[in-house]
Formats: sequence, structure tokens, C-alpha cells
Amino acid sequence: MHLLFLLLLYSAVLLFPARVNANLTFDSKLKEFTVKPGLKSLKVTFNFKNTSGKEIKISKLEAPCTCLSAHLKDNKKSYSPGDTGEIVANFSVDSFYGTISKNIMVWIEGDPKLQPSIKLTTQVTIPSVVELSSTNLSWKTDEESNTKTFKVTINQTDPVLLKNITCSNEQFKVSYKVLTEGKLYEVAVTPLNTSTPGFGILRIKTDSKLSRFKSLRAYVSIRK
Repeated sequence: MHLLFLLLLYSAVLLFPARVNANLTFDSKLKEFTVKPGLKSLKVTFNFKNTSGKEIKISKLEAPCTCLSAHLKDNKKSYSPGDTGEIVANFSVDSFYGTISKNIMVWIEGDPKLQPSIKLTTQVTIPSVVELSSTNLSWKTDEESNTKTFKVTINQTDPVLLKNITCSNEQFKVSYKVLTEGKLYEVAVTPLNTSTPGFGILRIKTDSKLSRFKSLRAYVSIRK
């Protein structure tokens, strides 16, 4: 029985080799930031130290999103015990708002091809300059053609003016009113009839200095 156990254990070692224990200790594997709207890119640094008793080699870094790139400082890949290093990431954030999380995967020499030892995460919160309280208004077919509304709020000190709002479908009547000039608006949408299904795109134009908020969209629909 003892011999059989040893044979089974030996077979398991051959078939399922142990993962390399990275023993790279990071100051933090999660970096969180809140940035101002309009920022184009953000530099993020992950500091680490080899706390093992042997040399560790980083074989690969991968950032799956095209908005994120990563590299080792000075392109140094091998770290002796006690050595410190940095993984530097550049995050292009100008096309985002809200809270976004992106990962960097780190392979240590000896890691399986699809199983990196380390995952590093950057989480960025970008306040929305122009915020819609709803982006989707809907009615059911043959429902009463009641007017539905949503608010447009400006979340910054400088005012932003609404220039105009249009709808791609003439089945919907659209208007807006100023509640607080440069700060708060109310958009009203009324279907002319609800007898047939319909769909429309609202295009909301502003004079925001940030290109991301010059034009926003909301959607209206009549569904069965």
C-alpha cells in the first residue's frame, strides 16, 4: 500500500508540476485613482521586491486592453534576492468616464502559458462632466402617449450650455427647458403615437470644452 501511494504521488508530480512561487512582494496589486475629466493619460507604477531566496525572472507582461501599456523599468527582467523593481503602466483614459478597471498580467519564468502568477489592477474613476439621469426612455405599444423626462446635470464649476437636441425618429417629439442656466436641464420626450413599435436616438449637443462631452446620446423606443 505504501509503495502504491508513492507511485501515485510521483505520477502526480510528473503530470501536474507545481507552479513557481513568485515571491515578488508588491507595495500594492491594486492602484486606485480619481482624476479630473479631460486627462489624456495616467502613469501608474507598481513597486515590488524579490522577497524569495532565489533569483526571479519576469518573462512576460501583458495588458489585454489597447488603452493600457506596461513595461519593466530599465527593461530589467531578472531580480536577485532583495532586489527591487518597477512595473510602469500608461493608461489612456481620455475616452472613458465613470469607474474603469484594467489589468496587467505578469508571467514569472516557469509559469504555464495561460496561467500568469500575478495580476495587477488599475482602477480609475473619472467624473462625468455632463451626466444624464437616464439614457433610455421606453413605452409599450398602445400605451398612453405620456411625456417622459430626464435631467441633464453639469458636474463642474464652469457652466456648460445645451446647444440643441434632435431625435432620429419623427415619431417622437423632443424638447428641453433650462432649470439652471449652464447647470441643469430637463429633456422631455413625447411619442406622437404608440400604435406601432419604434426606436430613436437622441443626440444632445453641448458647448463643453471636452470633446467627450460635446455630444451625448440617449435612446427612446416603443416596444410590444
